[in-house]
Amino acid sequence: MAISKKKQLEDLTSRILNLNPEIRIEKSEISTSGELISLSIPVPVERTCVCCGSNDCIIRGSGTYQSFQHFPVNNRRIYLRIFKRRLLCRSCGASFYETPDWCIPRLRMSKDLYFAIIRDLTEVVSFRMIMRKECISESTIRSVFDSIEILHPSRLPKTLCIDEFKADTGYWIKRSGKWAKDSYNVNVTDWKRRVVIDVLQQKNLTFLMKHFKRHYNKYERDNVRFFVCDMSGSFISFAKQCFPKACICIDNFHIVQRLDKVVDDVRRRMQHYYKDNGDTERYTLLKHISYALKTKSSNQLIKWGNLTEHKRQKLEDAFSVAPDLREAYEALQFFHDILDSVGFSVQQDSLTEWFEQYRNTDVPELKTAVTVLYSYRSFILNAWRYDRSNGPCEGLNNKIKDVKRTMFGAHSFENFRKRILLTCGGLTPDSDNLIMHI
Repeated sequence: MAISKKKQLEDLTSRILNLNPEIRIEKSEISTSGELISLSIPVPVERTCVCCGSNDCIIRGSGTYQSFQHFPVNNRRIYLRIFKRRLLCRSCGASFYETPDWCIPRLRMSKDLYFAIIRDLTEVVSFRMIMRKECISESTIRSVFDSIEILHPSRLPKTLCIDEFKADTGYWIKRSGKWAKDSYNVNVTDWKRRVVIDVLQQKNLTFLMKHFKRHYNKYERDNVRFFVCDMSGSFISFAKQCFPKACICIDNFHIVQRLDKVVDDVRRRMQHYYKDNGDTERYTLLKHISYALKTKSSNQLIKWGNLTEHKRQKLEDAFSVAPDLREAYEALQFFHDILDSVGFSVQQDSLTEWFEQYRNTDVPELKTAVTVLYSYRSFILNAWRYDRSNGPCEGLNNKIKDVKRTMFGAHSFENFRKRILLTCGGLTPDSDNLIMHI
């Protein structure tokens, strides 16, 4: 028996709209706001009461028509119109309207559109871009976003990375009727999975201790084997108190960053000295070598190319007028060589030699930095021994900055945290800590 063209068109439309094969399309109306498709839903065999869970329900009286927004087709809004029957439960006497499992009455949309919006929220895009893609209003996106709740993770990873980032978010204080703003938030990252597992509001020791002790028992905290952070005193004190069995590792990036700052501070000190004494020539010589001082010696030929000899000569000329700068520069290059060394034992011996050589230096900026690094030498060696770094956390911080730009700044910490975890947390609708109130 040949199938009519109308039947073929209805089947094609059902497949495009991802509808149940039992649902039939009655008619379609096109208007300026979109396309309204009326559906015929078969009478359900089992009618479950939403109050008591009984299956002893009957159809009572007349029903009502309701429209749900569906995902767009060819940049055109799609509305699905269904007839909802009125049901009566014989067990508890409750009366209610039937609701298909593929739609969300409270949000007036289909689940396909709901999950499409959630997938869009996991990308680094603005709400306006989602509006254009899904042909919806901003209030609809807000409704979906507000219906999501992300709990704190129930378990902690074996290797925990932590770092702060600039946020400028706040929270509302009902008692005073004002917003309290925090300049920095804390990024907690799973080193193995390379995802953000949580975002904390403050970076001070008291707040961190209170949060982790409230959400995780001692057994769960003792399961953390490695704690990777920068040279922040609050993070290290927090790790010692909250994760006593964890091996603390200080990331190499922050050590090199500290030594880079030492070199730049020495250059500025000498530069200001010559400026105050009216020596313009030496002042200009030190002013234009900032980038060259931070370039690793093994990368000079690659980055400078044909200007390598010229730049090296400029460095030698600067060192001739600033001996302290030469010593700070050589200390930085020595540490780069240690990082490039192969084998933990070689790195350990080289680090000991580096401390012996520069611990009693006459350069004040370098001496302060070496003293701080010497107090953290065991944490530095732990990062080399176990090959741990804070790279995943730093990379995700850059992605968080992109999220903040797409949001055009974040005022509420809770909304900012939710968007970060959706974008950088590797969450799916099946995740245990992702709750959808639909």
